[in-house]
Amino acid sequence: IKFVSRLQHHHQRQRPLQQIASLSILLLLLLLEYSTSLQQTRFKIYIPFVRGYWGGGEVAHFLREKKYHTSSMTTSSSLKSTLSNNVESSSISSVVPTPKWCPQLQIYIDGTIDQSYAAQSHIDHVLSNNLPLYVFGYGSLCWHPGDGILSNAQVSKMLGRAVGYQRCWGQKSADHRGHVFFPGLVCTLLSDEEVKNLEREHIGLVGEDENNDNDANPKEENPPKISLTEGLVYTIPHELIKQCLDELDFREKGGYARDLIDVIVYDEMEHEHDGQVRKTKRTIKAILYRGTPDNPAFSPRALLDEIYSAAVMSIAKGPSGENYTYLHQLNEFLMSATSSGVDAAGLEDELVSLVGDCRTGRLAALSNFMQEHQLYFLFGGGSNQYNQLLLDASTEHYCNAAKLVSGEEAHELKEIVLIVPRGPEHLEQDGMAKNSVHRPKQLFAGGGHSALLTHYGNFYIWGWNESNQLGRSSEHEINAPTSMDQSI
Repeated sequence: IKFVSRLQHHHQRQRPLQQIASLSILLLLLLLEYSTSLQQTRFKIYIPFVRGYWGGGEVAHFLREKKYHTSSMTTSSSLKSTLSNNVESSSISSVVPTPKWCPQLQIYIDGTIDQSYAAQSHIDHVLSNNLPLYVFGYGSLCWHPGDGILSNAQVSKMLGRAVGYQRCWGQKSADHRGHVFFPGLVCTLLSDEEVKNLEREHIGLVGEDENNDNDANPKEENPPKISLTEGLVYTIPHELIKQCLDELDFREKGGYARDLIDVIVYDEMEHEHDGQVRKTKRTIKAILYRGTPDNPAFSPRALLDEIYSAAVMSIAKGPSGENYTYLHQLNEFLMSATSSGVDAAGLEDELVSLVGDCRTGRLAALSNFMQEHQLYFLFGGGSNQYNQLLLDASTEHYCNAAKLVSGEEAHELKEIVLIVPRGPEHLEQDGMAKNSVHRPKQLFAGGGHSALLTHYGNFYIWGWNESNQLGRSSEHEINAPTSMDQSI
């Protein structure tokens, strides 16, 4: 009403041609107002046109008052034509309530959570047609559904696989497996294309090299592999759907959003002739909660630097328990899942990849290694030419996950993990006394080397050692921290 009254006020001073243009614009805006696929980019197209005829910024003010929020998620990467029926490749968006993120608690608050347009449309369709809802679980839902609706006797579950998605350990957790002062790490589900884009982004920060040209003109001799992610599919009866979604919205408030994907499931049927049980494959639409790369709790460093991630998960602990337990329970589920073989998907070996599930296994093994060592989480910046910042592993093997400039310099503080063997002194005390004496007491930063002194008196040094600066004969720098023979 306010908008129309302003229009009538301006009509008194406008020429007939301008009045026709203003009315046409009003009609256009009203159509956009009630469009279910409202896109923010359309406003960017029409605002300059409107203000060119109108003046005074009335339309811009009107749009600001509406406070629209658009959510956009890519459901999957473009896949091989032979698998096109299994994955929906599109960018989806919808007008949804703006999620309220609390940076202090690192969670969504007031019951708000993001979702894709496809997810909302699917939920509406299921509810209006009295259908069951499929929910795909790929993290803690695989081994710990909780005491709510998912544990209800009316809810069934079966193994399933998401096609074109990878299980990625890049979601910080301050409400379940860590705290705001030291978040843990939990998994999310990213499409193959999303992972590829993240890797390209970080590789591009290393500096100029020939790989940049290859990225611009990719030469793919072999067809790209499609990721498969093992998980559980819960079948929610119609009468329990709303309560189930409310519970999951609260459980996944640490940056996750509802999305819709295609999942392959397997039905066992007894053959009528020989009585043998055979598995038949079908594809279903399932809701899942995932943290997209643009959510506030996502960590590219954690995704691409497995050494760093394993270190965090080996010691982080939150209200829901130890991060280490979360990782290993999920890894045990993957190893025991009956459909873990590639043939179960009915796809050719050369076209599929289990990279996400293999990544989980590597992290579990690395976390076991970390459990046997003493870890120090530090911060540092500047030159890493001689690995003074202990970031060479990230640069050489994990796509420059720490975002070093030209592969050698950190222009902002980076989190550093110092990993040292545990000696007898680390096992002498128990509890807080043990932790306090081994806390860092002082850090030292030289031109080409760094060192740490603990309260117990252990002294660790690493970096450039070309001229035996570190007290140990070596022609090159010592990449791993070296403990001096005598404590200080």
